[in-house]
Amino acid sequence: MTPGRTRKRVAYHEAGHAVACVLLRIPVVHVTIRPDRWGLGALRWGDVTRLRIPGMRGVSGVARVRAIRERLAMMALAGPVAQGILVGHFAVWCCCGDRRFAHRQLAPFSRTEEELANHVLNLESRASKILRGARVWAAVERVADALLESETLNSSQVRKIISCRH
Repeated sequence: MTPGRTRKRVAYHEAGHAVACVLLRIPVVHVTIRPDRWGLGALRWGDVTRLRIPGMRGVSGVARVRAIRERLAMMALAGPVAQGILVGHFAVWCCCGDRRFAHRQLAPFSRTEEELANHVLNLESRASKILRGARVWAAVERVADALLESETLNSSQVRKIISCRH
């Protein structure tokens, strides 16, 4: 694979994470496709302890923690899903870190490995359905294009790009 194609895949992968964050109300700190010793790109999110989740006002304890962790897991899975939409197939091996993160978020709420695997697959399917929507995919494309141009975007840049409709 050429470096340009790899860079484009990474941009779409990270854009998937960033767009999912905004849609799931997870605060974005920054997103980058600048490689470092940990990977080819990264998204950093902010404090989720005060996350406002529709329909969860006044809910605390385990139910709230589960809702937050499910959102974090879906955000993690949105990167590989976006990359898969771009290339036309999903390769589990290329994004095992994101899948491991999703598993760690959901494990405390699953009684068996099978239940955990099904929960991850369900969230992955939901992420796919969301990202495949025309407006949402257009936002992923705009964020990916901006990442290819600038390498790193901060929170306000991501929000502005996503809210802009062409």
